Amino acid sequence: NPNDIFAPPVLVLGSANSQITCGFDDLKGSIHRYEYTVVHCNADWTQSRLWPNEYINGIAEDRINDAKPSFGPRTPYTHYTFQFPTSSMQFTRSGNYLLKVFEESNPANICFTLRFYVVEPMTAITGTVTKSSSIEQRDAMQEVDFQVTTNSNLIDPRSNVIAYVIQNGREDNSLKLKPKQVIGSILDFNYDNGENNFPAGNEFRRFNLSSVRNAMDHVSTISVIGDTCNAILVPDKPRAFKSYISENDVNGNFLPNTIDYQNANTEGEYVKVKFFLALSMPVSKGQIIVNGRFCQWDPTSGFIMKYNPSLKGFIGEGLLKQGYYDYMYLYYPELNKPGLTSLVEGDYSETQNEYQLFVYYHKPGEVYDRLIGTGVIGKTKGN
Repeated sequence: NPNDIFAPPVLVLGSANSQITCGFDDLKGSIHRYEYTVVHCNADWTQSRLWPNEYINGIAEDRINDAKPSFGPRTPYTHYTFQFPTSSMQFTRSGNYLLKVFEESNPANICFTLRFYVVEPMTAITGTVTKSSSIEQRDAMQEVDFQVTTNSNLIDPRSNVIAYVIQNGREDNSLKLKPKQVIGSILDFNYDNGENNFPAGNEFRRFNLSSVRNAMDHVSTISVIGDTCNAILVPDKPRAFKSYISENDVNGNFLPNTIDYQNANTEGEYVKVKFFLALSMPVSKGQIIVNGRFCQWDPTSGFIMKYNPSLKGFIGEGLLKQGYYDYMYLYYPELNKPGLTSLVEGDYSETQNEYQLFVYYHKPGEVYDRLIGTGVIGKTKGN
């Protein structure tokens, strides 16, 4: 979001001032031609039954024209930027959308996808985050209670309205809720049976790669070997079963940035970052993965940690552009199941988390889910 870099990627239907900026680097170096398209999805991110001409006014594919080669970094790349919607591509339906970037004239060769939202504001959302109502889970779980006030008549909202609650942008452990009760124009999502509870996790770990000349926050050493910048982070230790410590973080976000040069988009270096997590024993099954918004919370593109018996800990590495990063170690017993904070980070109900809320309405007779309201509780300041 150009007005708030940490905000969820939400467009307002029909608003001329609502845009999203997408920027990416191509490490092949030379300039290539890319295009993008969008696909309308249901609330659960399956493709909807709408045809493109039913949710797009104008062209369904557009070219990415803003391409700038890097200047100076050891790893050459080309930086691409584009904004949407454009005058030639307008969205006419609310809901979930999938952005697809692909090689020009080759839609089957998809480079990457990203999720975004188009909302038609029909509601106001208020809510609170508290310790769990359950005595047994009170110290480790957080409860998200909220109310949705509608400004139009909805048909049978108990059946046709659902809400998704997402913690810090993570979708693997999101909750799907129906209104507990409906009182006039107010949809109440205040549960006391644990349906709206999240493992609280811990404050995010962080490191600062804004300089490759001097080691900054949580970076032990910076070095250049051949044409590669290398950063070794300060060794990490498990925080589960320890006292909670309040830390300032940005709830899993990241910010490309450089203080060595003027323009992070085209002058920022790519750095091979090395992580170390001290653990006396390997996990019996599954994997520990470094995760955060820098990899869209996708465990398959995060940094997998491998156990080193001689060092008595897990080591991992990955390539990241200069900037500021929040991260945490998630334990995945299975990659298709939610990552767990309990093993390494611990769960503390005092943790300051951000919760994003998305409210959908499936009007009887229609073939898609409208997104009628969005909200954020515990907002991260990103502007």
